[in-house]
Amino acid sequence: MQHIEREWQFVREPDKVSLLLREKVRNAKFYLKGTEPAAEVYRGADLTGTNFEFQYSPDIHIEDQITLYATLNRQLEIDFQVLQKPDEGRLVARPLVARISKYSREVRRILITNNEVSAGHFQASKSELALDNTRPQVANKVIYTEFERQLAKSIPGLQIFDFANRERPEETHLLDRSTESIFVADLSQLEQYKSHGEGFADFEELLEEEEILSRKRKEYLDRQYGSLVIVPILYEMANGSRKPVAFFFVLTDKGQHLDMQAVQQLQTASSQIVDRILDANMITVDDRQRIIDISPKGLLVELTQPELIKYVPNSRVLTFDLIFKMQAPLRFRGIVRHTRKTENALLVGMSIEGTGHLDGGRKSNALARLENLVQMLKTS
Repeated sequence: MQHIEREWQFVREPDKVSLLLREKVRNAKFYLKGTEPAAEVYRGADLTGTNFEFQYSPDIHIEDQITLYATLNRQLEIDFQVLQKPDEGRLVARPLVARISKYSREVRRILITNNEVSAGHFQASKSELALDNTRPQVANKVIYTEFERQLAKSIPGLQIFDFANRERPEETHLLDRSTESIFVADLSQLEQYKSHGEGFADFEELLEEEEILSRKRKEYLDRQYGSLVIVPILYEMANGSRKPVAFFFVLTDKGQHLDMQAVQQLQTASSQIVDRILDANMITVDDRQRIIDISPKGLLVELTQPELIKYVPNSRVLTFDLIFKMQAPLRFRGIVRHTRKTENALLVGMSIEGTGHLDGGRKSNALARLENLVQMLKTS
């Protein structure tokens, strides 16, 4: 299972962490990591040196080392060594290391402590392309065949080869680890093997690296081929990276030359195919899941439903309902930014990129409504 970890900046010197606590985040609300629901830990009296006093609910179990976190413009976590517990509900600890998220949040999030907000009616793709693109995806063959038939009307000879197809053309293997396309308008002209700019591979260079340039050149000339186009069909991973799951492949006969418009048409169709694959593998989970914190721009949700735990780490996009107490559900589209596995759950940080509705008016109304509801939480 793939997990996307938050990117951190570290402060490893205890004296610098102490300075951070005393001067920069003195009034921050800290919570004990690993407690459900999140247990607030209160700053006690100032102590000398690098030691700090904290107060907490006596029914919370405190380990020898603890992590406190604060939800600020950037997420902050500090590991402490517990030195003593002079009284019930009071401890003295020394900071060890601080972690600060590299990326600032546009809006400060509100911690949800009494289930005022939950999420439900999730939709996610269970496509296994993200897990293994070397295993044949039989169900996708129908989609590939449909697009082959449609696109061949304007691009004769077009074929789509699954990444796992052992019989796919030799040239496609040159792009196994690439997101670029190959385009040669006239295979008889070596100068046209060069890259056409961003997003295009240098075909001559790739052939030379594999020591097959002379052989392929001879083949193209002997058989009098016209143009070559290879466009990878790219699946976007949860971490934002892309990998090929199939390839458009066109090798035209002599006198039949393709132009850049054909390449652009295939690049557009690539995104459409992936959308179709995701839609065909969509699951819906109605179970409500707990929201840990929220802002008008994003949220942190705790997933405990088994199918969501299984498929969300390999998903880039989720749609879901946000349910505020005494309010009608609002449907949103979220982009997964980071995940973290706990013993019984998956914590998922998402940015809210829009709504699950196509109607533009409903979209703007839902986002404005969300902002108002979050503001109400902030002032309650």
